[in-house]
Amino acid sequence: MSGQSAYLKTIPTTRNLSNGIVTATQYELYQPFSFGDKVIERYLDYGTPAQRVKTYEYYTDISDYGYGKLAKRVDFDGKWTKYEYDSSGRLIKEVSPFGDAADTAPESQCQVITYDYTKLESSESSDAADSPRWRRRIVTICGQETGRQYRQFFSDREKTITATIPGAAWDTTSNRVETTEFTNHWNCVCGEYVRRDTLIAGSDGYVEQISYADN
Repeated sequence: MSGQSAYLKTIPTTRNLSNGIVTATQYELYQPFSFGDKVIERYLDYGTPAQRVKTYEYYTDISDYGYGKLAKRVDFDGKWTKYEYDSSGRLIKEVSPFGDAADTAPESQCQVITYDYTKLESSESSDAADSPRWRRRIVTICGQETGRQYRQFFSDREKTITATIPGAAWDTTSNRVETTEFTNHWNCVCGEYVRRDTLIAGSDGYVEQISYADN
């Protein structure tokens, strides 16, 4: 930490058609760090006997791959989640409790989600450095695989591949595959290209074609 004290921030919110009248206030506690100010607590029913707190912890060692990123979150209900990152700062693991496992429990007693960013085929589109997209996501509970999913990104389509058996490779024939085709349409109102999905097709034979009115 930078040695500076934490400070409370109030965030007024309004609802539609409220004529700008504040209808609620969100309270957040921020801590200055060497990598910037970060929220460390969020509150529900702030200042009342029913107050609840959501807490956040960060990687503060500059040698950590996740330096400046979220290391642990504890939700209002007490559920915790830990986060790990690779040398590029990409999220590679989330660990959360199975049942009432404590945050010191081994991963063999927790739910673990791992992410891999390696392209499945060389012809896939590359990612911007600040917006990596995972290609493989695996979920295990108490050491047993319960879910596996792959994604592919191309210039005109994307694929989401869901394994039906544990450990299946991305191209296993029994996988369920959903393909979304799209075009990049110039929007003269906002002055930029906007993605338009044009077709969604599933390996179960489902097909949905999408059309748009001209601008």
